[in-house]
Amino acid sequence: MVSHNNVLPNVHLHKWWQRYVRVDFSKNIKRKQRRLLREKRRKQNGPTPIEKLHPVVHCPTQRYNYKTRLGKGFTLDEIKAVKLTPNAARSIGIIVDKRRKNRCEESLKENAERLQKYLNSLVMIPLKKDKPKNGIGGIPADATKEVIEQNKERKQLRSIFKKGSSVKPFYETIETSKIDQSSSAYKTLRRAKLAERRKNRQQQRKDIKRKSKDN
Repeated sequence: MVSHNNVLPNVHLHKWWQRYVRVDFSKNIKRKQRRLLREKRRKQNGPTPIEKLHPVVHCPTQRYNYKTRLGKGFTLDEIKAVKLTPNAARSIGIIVDKRRKNRCEESLKENAERLQKYLNSLVMIPLKKDKPKNGIGGIPADATKEVIEQNKERKQLRSIFKKGSSVKPFYETIETSKIDQSSSAYKTLRRAKLAERRKNRQQQRKDIKRKSKDN
């Protein structure tokens, strides 16, 4: 019995525990699928840098300001010093930080040189084949295919690819003046759905009538 003013024991452990058991037999298969997907993405992206470009900054406080480390992103003045825009810089693997400011000319000059060195070693694969453009650290406009293939093999490059689709669209375009304005597209679709829904019922009724006639 229960002592004092407590609840009477009413244990109900008759639950179907098999319903809540979860097994994971496809762990090895999923691991293989993830590996194949990583290889596929690696081939599609081509040669790209391992990490994005960060600026070199000094640590805060007098105790550690003699040390340098990688900062959050380049300032707008540093991006402007190498004749870039923030959006263009982000598209080629350069991180931009709007909040950071240059407190001295030395840091501005140091990071501008860092950016210029990166741009000089940068090779951009053209979006359209046989049409390379002069640009920020890009290949010359008269470069041949052989030169482009050689540049692909260089380490730490930023490559931009765009897949050209040769698949034709499954729809056709027409002028709005040729469309019959008297008919309603909504009503047409609604009638087609209702006809498809009633199709099975009508077929069942026909089968019942045919069986009754045969009997």
